[in-house]
Amino acid sequence: MTSARVVLYTREECSHCDEALKLLRSLSAAHGFRWDSVDVDSDPALAARFGDRVPVVLVGCEAGEVELAVAGMDAASATTALRAALG
Repeated sequence: MTSARVVLYTREECSHCDEALKLLRSLSAAHGFRWDSVDVDSDPALAARFGDRVPVVLVGCEAGEVELAVAGMDAASATTALRAALG
């Protein structure tokens, strides 16, 4: 897809985060992009920034950052949103 930076912001014991993790693994395998996962509770600034709004996928590229709230998103919707964000 692209070389943009894709990061999944998550936290422990979050069922929506677990679902987003599985979805992102599947999408990255199917569409060939790399991504990282970051526990927001590992950094007070991230915990303050995201609060309870996890899971969040942040796609960063030259044009800026796009934040995708992926909780409850099905594979087709997530694929469409990621493709749009990745350009």
